Amino acid sequence: MTQRMFFNTYGSNPVSCAAARAVLRAIDDEALQQNAATVGDAFAQAFATLQERHPLIGDVRGRGLLRGVELVRDRTSREPAAAEAERLQQCLLGAGVVVGLCGADHNVLKINPPLCATADDIAMLADACDGALAQL
Repeated sequence: MTQRMFFNTYGSNPVSCAAARAVLRAIDDEALQQNAATVGDAFAQAFATLQERHPLIGDVRGRGLLRGVELVRDRTSREPAAAEAERLQQCLLGAGVVVGLCGADHNVLKINPPLCATADDIAMLADACDGALAQL
């Protein structure tokens, strides 16, 4: 009879458990969940203003610091603005802001700053988006 030892790199590894506890402690000690909620509200307000100013923004959705900004050529037909989203992504990268593209039509900017982002960081992001959208 052959004896086999089963192990799992994800199960009960003391170093991984210690790292996870440290992360959870930091989230709690630094009130990062509350920060995400507060700064997320600032994000929603800033991007609602941008949506009023720029017809290319069809929708802003998400919660906390995880947001999607959908770009459309026409708000009524909801025609995806994929090329414009790619150009906006490149303009933002040039301004030092990294965002992803997602969605079935690749017309949604995926914006997910770190939990420690501040209202000033969101203001800088909104200003960069405003300037880039004005160029499109």
